[in-house]
Amino acid sequence: MNPKLLHAAFLTFSSPPLCCRRSLLPLRFSTSLRSPNEEALDKAKNAMTQLATRPSSWKRFQDLVELALEPEMHVDNASAKSTIRSAVDVGTDHGLLAICLAATGLFSKGGVIGSDVSEQALQSGAIRTLKNLQTYWQKADKNPLPVSFCVGNGLQSLEPGQADLICIAGMGVNTILEILSVKTGGNLLLDRLKTQRILLQPTSSRPRHLLALYSGMEELGWHVRDERMQKVGPRWYLSSSWEPHCVADGEAGVALWPGSKLATVSDAVFQSYLQHHCQWLRHDLQKTAISAANDHCATVVVEGELANL
Repeated sequence: MNPKLLHAAFLTFSSPPLCCRRSLLPLRFSTSLRSPNEEALDKAKNAMTQLATRPSSWKRFQDLVELALEPEMHVDNASAKSTIRSAVDVGTDHGLLAICLAATGLFSKGGVIGSDVSEQALQSGAIRTLKNLQTYWQKADKNPLPVSFCVGNGLQSLEPGQADLICIAGMGVNTILEILSVKTGGNLLLDRLKTQRILLQPTSSRPRHLLALYSGMEELGWHVRDERMQKVGPRWYLSSSWEPHCVADGEAGVALWPGSKLATVSDAVFQSYLQHHCQWLRHDLQKTAISAANDHCATVVVEGELANL
């Protein structure tokens, strides 16, 4: 294990709350002068507000939507390195994230797909949710939401062009890595789909689970680009954005640990998380140090970080 990965063995999340539909109110979009991303985020928030009974639902998904709206992902230019036109929400369940992504308007060319292995979950969840919103949405936006739902096992039902962006939220680390590790013809399905960006928000994850996620993504050839953290009630949620190693200028091949991006900007939520979970961090470091003598330097570094909190 890369010693740097031990630097932030810190995350213990819990399963996200289920979101249910509430009585729908007319959608209203702000007409004030705002940037395209602000308007897109406002539309996504409006859609979520119509569908979720708890304000915490939007707070949890907001980071993923913001990461999906990074400007360079949507440059409509033939010379651009990355042009994200389509998105898929794997394990969509109630379809809230897929609908929010579609509501931004930035995936109108390729559309958004919400997939789930359970047809019953789609019928009683996502499809019903979409029907509840479509009429109200078209009155406000004049266009139908570019989102559809399908039964599928992970990425296996998808075709090239449908998964420029892959989002996976509400799953455990092992399940996420299993989905992304599927191969076809000896090659990763991710490569055949020509996926350009992956957004992840795992559920219950103790330090060793997050280390496994980051290590697993690096082994698959993906590099963490950005991170966000939210505290929703008593729980923290880490959202991460990933891109192929060859795209990360200046950082290709350099393994980063969970929280490395947040640490560089002194994120207040991240700092509060570290303070709250110092005991977990030390426990994992001590446990790992017993089985790996070369991790001593990492232990010293992390203990120094904890001492500064």
